[in-house]
Amino acid sequence: MASAAHAILVGTDFSRSAEHAVERGIQIAKASRAALHLLHASPRLPRALVKLVGGSDDDADRAALERVVAHARAAKVKAHGHHLEAAPSAALRAKARELSADLVIVGARGRTLPDTFVGSTAERIAAFGRVPVLLVRRRAHRAYRAVIIAADKDIDLRRAVAAAAVAAPGRAFSVLHAYEGPFELSLRLHGVNAAGIRSYRREVRREAHAALLERLEDAGVDRSALVLRHGDPRRVLKHAEEERGDVLFVLQRGRSEVAHVLVGSVTRSLIAHATSDVLIV
Repeated sequence: MASAAHAILVGTDFSRSAEHAVERGIQIAKASRAALHLLHASPRLPRALVKLVGGSDDDADRAALERVVAHARAAKVKAHGHHLEAAPSAALRAKARELSADLVIVGARGRTLPDTFVGSTAERIAAFGRVPVLLVRRRAHRAYRAVIIAADKDIDLRRAVAAAAVAAPGRAFSVLHAYEGPFELSLRLHGVNAAGIRSYRREVRREAHAALLERLEDAGVDRSALVLRHGDPRRVLKHAEEERGDVLFVLQRGRSEVAHVLVGSVTRSLIAHATSDVLIV
C-alpha cells in the first residue's frame, strides 16, 4: 500500500464537476490511506445585501457539505469538512497551507476560448504556490489507465514523480518529451533537402535524449520510462490522450512566482482543451 499523501484537499461547489473531483479524492485517499479534507468556500456578502435577500444560504451550504463528508466516510475514508467565507481560490490556498496539503483537487470545467491570463478558479489555483493541483474532468470510474509526465529539458522531475505518486499511487508512469528542431523551417527555406532535415532532426533528438536521461538519473527514474516524440508538444500530448484513453497528464507550472500571471503555454493549452485530468506541479 502506498504511503503517499497525509492530507488531500478537495474544493467543492456541489456542481457535477465538483462531484467528479470528490470521487477522485475519495479514490486517492483510500489508495494512499490519506485524510481527505473537503472545502466549500462562499464569498462573504455585504450586510445590506443579506438584509435585502432575507439571509444567506450558509445553512444549505453547510448541510450540503455535511452530505459530501458523510458520503466520503461511507466509503471508509477519514474525511473532514471545512466551510469558509472567502473566494474559492483564496480559501483553497489558505487551507492548503494550514494543512500542509500534499495535493489539492478541483473540478475543471471546460473553457471554450483559451485565455491569455489565468482566469478560472481552477487555473488560479494551478498557477499559485507549490502544492500539486489536480484538475479533474472525468468521472473516477477506476484508477488512471496511464500516467504521462510531460517533460521539457528543464523539468524538476523529482517533484513531478512525487506528485504523480500522490495522485496515482502505485501506477507506473512514462516521461514524454516532444522535441522540435527550432530552425527546421529556416533550413527548408534555405533549400536544405529532406536528408539534411532528417539528419538535423536526429541531432536534435540526440541532444534532447541526453539531456532528459540526466534528469531521469538525477530523479532515480529508470531510463526505460523515457519516450521521445517529434512534433509540437500540444499535438503530441493530444495524440497520447487519444491513444491511451483515461490518462493523467503531469505538467510543470510556468516559471513565474507571481500569482495569476501566466502558466506555461502548453500547460495552459491542456487546461483549456484536454478532456483528461491534469496534474500541475
